[in-house]
Amino acid sequence: MSKRRNRRRNSKKNSTWILLIGFFLVGLWLIASIVKGVNPLKLFSFKSDAVDSKERMISYDSLTTLYQIEQDKNNKLSKELDAHKASADLRMVSISAGTLNMRSAASTSAEIIGDISTGTQVKVYYCKQDSTVIGDTKGTWCMISNADTEGWVWSAYLQ
Repeated sequence: MSKRRNRRRNSKKNSTWILLIGFFLVGLWLIASIVKGVNPLKLFSFKSDAVDSKERMISYDSLTTLYQIEQDKNNKLSKELDAHKASADLRMVSISAGTLNMRSAASTSAEIIGDISTGTQVKVYYCKQDSTVIGDTKGTWCMISNADTEGWVWSAYLQ
């Protein structure tokens, strides 16, 4: 019976020593961090691409603000797109051979989500303002709808 009591006492003493050593090590770490001039309690940080590449804090409020700004931009773009959809005009696809690729984004590297045969009428919601040349053809990207699928096509193939 006395051996059991001694074991319990020894295990309690061991637990106490382990906790004390842990607190001591954490204290040393905090002191070393403060001496180095580093905030040991920060959770979010990033390295800037600037020449000094110092670490900077990002607060929760900053993250929340950035998220809200992005949401506001998305809502504004969505409203603008809805306005364009309301005034959509019909155009005919005109391509000399094969079909016109409809893409998920306004880029030749974007995923092809459908193809449209020549002579098909599509609703054109919006065409970007910037014009560029792809191959030998000058044009811009237009957002269209064809048979319940929305995507992007090159404007040079729309009449």
